[in-house]
Amino acid sequence: MSIRSSAVLLISILTVFLFVQTKYTTLIIEGKNGVDGLLLKNGEIVELSFVHSVELSRWVEVYEIHPNRLILIEAKTKSFGWGLPYNGNFSFEDGWMVFRMHRTFRELRISTSDINDYTLIVGGKILKLDSFGDLVTIRPKGGLIQWIKIKACNCLKQNKV
Repeated sequence: MSIRSSAVLLISILTVFLFVQTKYTTLIIEGKNGVDGLLLKNGEIVELSFVHSVELSRWVEVYEIHPNRLILIEAKTKSFGWGLPYNGNFSFEDGWMVFRMHRTFRELRISTSDINDYTLIVGGKILKLDSFGDLVTIRPKGGLIQWIKIKACNCLKQNKV
């Protein structure tokens, strides 16, 4: 292969890599029992589902994933109890009360328990958050490189004897 062909190939690979790096964000899920990373397109939707500890009813929070931030765009519940908003941007849809908003978070810190059944739903994939431990952090960080680092570390840990 000539130097010119090698240079064109290298530039092509770098261009594709940079394109992927800027279009995707790694969503990191971390607790004392381990860490995982999901490579998501910027703007992709993630649902955090749990049982409210006071109302004892299911809640679903809907987030958009962006580099270094999660945007809470909607919260859904079937129970209208104490402490919930009584006015604002909400509607009733398919038996759910849907609250629309735009709140930005750098990360979510979640204290899991058996009663809350915290679940992260991403593109049909379901992650039970209590498997990560009793305190779980969810944060978007980096792109493809961050995802590769997490997957490589997990592989190394699994292959230790």
